[in-house]
Amino acid sequence: MKAEDHRQAAEDIEAVLPDLTASAAGSRANRVLIESYYGAAFHWIALKCQTQYGKHKENHTKLVSYLRDLEEPAVAERWRVLEEIRNGGWYGHQNLNADLAQAQALWQEIRQWAHT
Repeated sequence: MKAEDHRQAAEDIEAVLPDLTASAAGSRANRVLIESYYGAAFHWIALKCQTQYGKHKENHTKLVSYLRDLEEPAVAERWRVLEEIRNGGWYGHQNLNADLAQAQALWQEIRQWAHT
């Protein structure tokens, strides 16, 4: 994907987050919301890497190492934690409100980094 396509993908995901949040029934939607924050964060990372470094990864595999190699340790750590939360909720049974709140905060921090 091109940089602007990543921006559009992130914005598309973010556009439906308010609707998902408003219709969420307790923690039943948490895993879907966490997955959405994860997806939007990935696209923001790709956009920033492409615009700042002229390259990006097309998938999340070894993204932490990739970001560290680019000397972006703070965003690498945010992504690592977000990926851990996502894996715990998507593949496991962790999808607590605290996990959702942390995923949302990490997405916002990554989004802000991408806009600097």
